[in-house]
Amino acid sequence: MAAGKKVEERLAAVEKSVERIVEQLNLVQVLEKRITECERRCKDRISVDMMNDASNHESRKTNLDVLSRVTVCELTTDEKIGKLEGRVTEVEDKAVALGFRFQELKSEFPTPAETRSASVSPVSEIFEVNSKGNNCKQILKTTKESVLVVGDSLARGVGEKLKLQCGKVFERVSVGGARIESISTEVMKLEDDGKRQVVVIAGTNNLESDSSTEMLEKYDKLLGDVRKVKHRQITVVGIVKRYDLRSSFESKRIVVNMRLREMCKKSGIEFLGYDPEIRQFSSDRLHLNEEGQNEFASKIFMECVPFLG
Repeated sequence: MAAGKKVEERLAAVEKSVERIVEQLNLVQVLEKRITECERRCKDRISVDMMNDASNHESRKTNLDVLSRVTVCELTTDEKIGKLEGRVTEVEDKAVALGFRFQELKSEFPTPAETRSASVSPVSEIFEVNSKGNNCKQILKTTKESVLVVGDSLARGVGEKLKLQCGKVFERVSVGGARIESISTEVMKLEDDGKRQVVVIAGTNNLESDSSTEMLEKYDKLLGDVRKVKHRQITVVGIVKRYDLRSSFESKRIVVNMRLREMCKKSGIEFLGYDPEIRQFSSDRLHLNEEGQNEFASKIFMECVPFLG
């Protein structure tokens, strides 16, 4: 009962947040229309004045001065509209992210017979996992497949964990600070290998600087590039949750991951999401600590096991 009440309270909070976002979006749209209307009226007035006083040299000079000032005003207006458009996109991202979170909370709503064990740890030992009745250690000993993890600095730590636990089956290529476009370049350097799975980790370093539209365009190119090289299986990891940025970036991350998941499905590419808790991060709230790396490695391993056997 307590769990059900808690989830109900969270759902109510999400509903209120959505209502506030809708109000903000409506206000932004009204302001944008007002700016556009003022700009139009200003141009119409100047055009009329210039036509009426065309015979007067002094008036033409005055109107030209006014026109130059309006040009400056237009530039300022364009900047304001640009900021408003950015604000609209940000608000839309928040609304979509809240809607997605709302659905998640609904799915978590406990049934009367449901119980949860507080003693279950989110971190699993890789070799305690069984897949299709096969022992994972045995799979690693007998498999002729390989897995390559390609990505930014997050791939370094998790790649080392996988190599330590799984031996030569796993390899990694990591580039600190790499962006989506950088990973595309790294992928294109690979040679064809029909027995290799490739796991791509990218997007962390684009989240703060790129819009959601720009990121999805770059992901589209990345998916195209990774398919140009022959692999047995391709998995793309969604942008891993960060705790070093304000909440608007988290909304953008959720929206981009939703769209990326859809893109991967259409392209026949596996998608893997990972949302670690804040305790699984180092002090910079960007890179994973030992616990986070172990759990991330476990998730990647479980994703790959069906293709190793």
